[in-house]
Amino acid sequence: MNKHNHSYAKYLGAAALALLLIMASGDAFAQIEHKWLSIGALESPYSGVGTTREQEPGENSEMRFPAIDRESGNLRSSAMRVGVRNFTDAEGRHWDYKVVSHGPRQDPIAFVPISFETRSRFMTQVTVDGAESFRRFVVLDSDPDPSLASERQLVAKWTTSLGLEFERTAYAWSQEYHDNYHIIEYTITNTGDVNGDGSAELNAPLEGVYVFLMTRTSGHLGSAWSNNNANAWGQQTMNDAVGDGHEDYGVDFFAQYAWSGHAPDRAEWSILGGPMMGTITQWSASDDSLGRLANAQMNGRVYLHADTGPGNTVNDPGQPSTTLAIGTDHSDWAHDEFNADQMARIYHNWMEGATQVGGNRRMYPHHADLVQPDGNFTYGTNSPNTLPGPYVSATSAYMTSAPDAGGVAFAEAYGPYNLAIGQSVHFVNARAVAGLTTDAREVIGRQYQLNNRRGLPETTPITWNGISMAKNEWVMTTRDSLFQTFERAKANYESGFNIPDPPRPPATFTVTSSPDKISLAWTLFPGESAPGQFEIWRGPTRFDDPGGYSLLTTVPGSARSYEDNAAQRGIQYFYYIQAVAANVNTNATGLTPTGVRLKSGRYHTQTYLPAALTRRPGAEIDDVVIVPNPLSIAQAEGSVRWPSQFATRLAFLEIPGQCTISIYTQLGELVKRIEHTNGSGDEFWNLSTDGNQVIVSGLYIAHIKDNETGAETIKKFTVIR
Repeated sequence: MNKHNHSYAKYLGAAALALLLIMASGDAFAQIEHKWLSIGALESPYSGVGTTREQEPGENSEMRFPAIDRESGNLRSSAMRVGVRNFTDAEGRHWDYKVVSHGPRQDPIAFVPISFETRSRFMTQVTVDGAESFRRFVVLDSDPDPSLASERQLVAKWTTSLGLEFERTAYAWSQEYHDNYHIIEYTITNTGDVNGDGSAELNAPLEGVYVFLMTRTSGHLGSAWSNNNANAWGQQTMNDAVGDGHEDYGVDFFAQYAWSGHAPDRAEWSILGGPMMGTITQWSASDDSLGRLANAQMNGRVYLHADTGPGNTVNDPGQPSTTLAIGTDHSDWAHDEFNADQMARIYHNWMEGATQVGGNRRMYPHHADLVQPDGNFTYGTNSPNTLPGPYVSATSAYMTSAPDAGGVAFAEAYGPYNLAIGQSVHFVNARAVAGLTTDAREVIGRQYQLNNRRGLPETTPITWNGISMAKNEWVMTTRDSLFQTFERAKANYESGFNIPDPPRPPATFTVTSSPDKISLAWTLFPGESAPGQFEIWRGPTRFDDPGGYSLLTTVPGSARSYEDNAAQRGIQYFYYIQAVAANVNTNATGLTPTGVRLKSGRYHTQTYLPAALTRRPGAEIDDVVIVPNPLSIAQAEGSVRWPSQFATRLAFLEIPGQCTISIYTQLGELVKRIEHTNGSGDEFWNLSTDGNQVIVSGLYIAHIKDNETGAETIKKFTVIR
C-alpha cells in the first residue's frame, strides 16, 4: 500500500479485509473497480470501464450534491454504447453493424480494464480520537504531484472487443467556485487490441465509430421517498437543452440538463425542489422533516470540445452530432451484442438519430417543452414521462405515450469517425450540479411547509435575501446557477486549467475528545506558507446535516491548535477547518470572482467520526468496567453497536486518565497493549492484536495500570464469535 495512502488497513481489521476479498472474487462484474472523485461539493464514483451501472457501487447515484448531504443523489443510471459499421471481429465474423455496451443494467462483457489510477496534488490526513476519519476511502497510485492540472484526477484505460481503446481522465477541484463540476476528457484510439494484453488482434480501420452516452438523472433519494418514490429513480425527470442551434438561447455553450419535475399525483404539495415533508423513511434523518428543499438543484452535461477528426484537433461545433431523449425501460436497453438486427437498430435510431423529428439529429422540441408546451415548468400539470403530440409518433421506437416507469434520459452520440490503426480522436465534456444555497433551502423550505399547513396557495411568495417568489419559482432559478457553472467549467477548460488556487488545507487535522474540552490541532504541508487565517466550522449531532454547521471561530494563520471549551456534554460534534488567503483574489481566470478571499476546500478536513466530551477518569482503579461482557460479535453486528466507524468494539470505562491496558489470552500471551493518555475515563478497542490480527473466541484478561499512581487491577472478559 502506497505510503501516501490513508492507513485504511490498520483500522479496518483482518476480518473486514477478508470480506472485501470475498466480494472481489464474485462474478466478473464485481471485479470492475470503482473509485470516488470526492474533494468538492460534487462527488461521484467512476468505474474502470465505460460508465457505472444502475445502483452501482451501491449508493444509487453517480452524482452526489451537496456531497455532505445524506442520500444526495442526482444521477440514477448511465450507459455507454460504442458502435461501428462494416466490422470483422477477432473470430473472423463479419457484422454490418457492431455495438458494444456498458450500463445501465448491462455488464461490460466487451469492455476490458487496463489500468485505473487516482492522482492528487496532496493528501490531508484527518483523525478523530486516534482513528482516521474519512467518508470515501482514497488510495493514491503514485506520489502526490503538485504539478497536476487539477487537485485530483481519476485516469482509466480500457479496451473493447472492437479493438478501440479508451483513456478517460476526470478532473476535480476543491476551490469553492469550481468544486461542483468534473471535467471529463476521453481519448479513443484504434489499437486493434481486443483483450488488453498489449498486442493487436485486429489490424483494420474502424469505420463509422460512434460513442454514445446516456444519462438518467433522479431526485434526492431522501426527499424522493418523502415526496414521490418514483422520483428516486428518475420518473419525474425533465430534460432540456441549450446551445444546440435550434434557438437563440443567450448562451455561448452547448449543454443538456435535467431536473426533478412535478408529480401530478402528489396532491398535498408540489414536489418540485424536494421539500422534506410528510413521512420520513430510513433514507432520511428523523429530524429532517421541516420542509428543507433537499432537491433544489439542476444537473447536466456541457460539451467543451470534440476533435474534427483524427489528426485534426480543431473543435467541431457539430459534436456531439446526435442528442435525444430516451425512455429507459425500452427493450433495447437489454442489449444483445450478437443480435445483428438489434445492433443495426441501435446504430441507426440512437447513434444516427434516425427517429428524431424530421430527421433532425438534435432533439427538438426538447423533452421538457413537450411535457409542458407552454414552458411553465413551475406549475405544469403533465407527467414528465407522458409525451404528447407528434414527438411520440416520430420517435415511437424510443418514446411512448404511456408512462415509462424508468423515466426519461438525455443522451448524445459523438461521431461518426473513421480511424485507421493507431489513429485517435478526443472529446471533452463536464458534468455539473448547481442549486440554491444551504441557507436558502432551509429558509424557503421551512416557510413553504408552514404555508402548506396553513392552506395557502402554491403561488404564495416567500422572501429570501430581500426577494419574494413562490417556492417553485425559487427552485427554477437554479437553472441560472447551473448555467453559471457551465460557463465556469468552459472557461476553466479553455484556460488550460489555470484557475487560481486557494491556500492548501492543513496536512493533518486532529480532533481529540477529553472530559472538559475538544481539542483541535493541525499542521501545514512542508514548505507551505501560513495563510491569512483559519476558519473552524462545527456541526452537532450528525455529520451529514448540511444546514447544521456554523462558524465556530476564526484564528490567525500562525495558529496550529484550538480548544473547543464550549462543547456541551452529551452532544456529538463534527468539524472542518479552512485556510483563508491573506489577500483578496485578483485572478479572474475561469470566471473566478475577484475581490474575495479564496479558501481551501472543506472536504479535505471534514470529520466523519464524532467527537464528544468524554467520561471523567474513574475514582478508583477497581471501578474499571469492560462493556459489553461477554461480547458477542453476532450481536454487536446487529443492534448493539458503539457509535463509530468501527462499531464492533470493546469499551474500558471508568479507567484512570493516564494508564496502560495490557490484554492477554487465558494462557498469558500478550494480545494488545493500549497506552491511554488523553485524560478521559474511557478507551475503546477494535478487537485487533498489535499485529493487526482479529482475535478469536475465548476468555481474555485485561491488566490495567494507573501510570500516575502505580495502582493496578485485573479484569476478565469473554469474546464469542
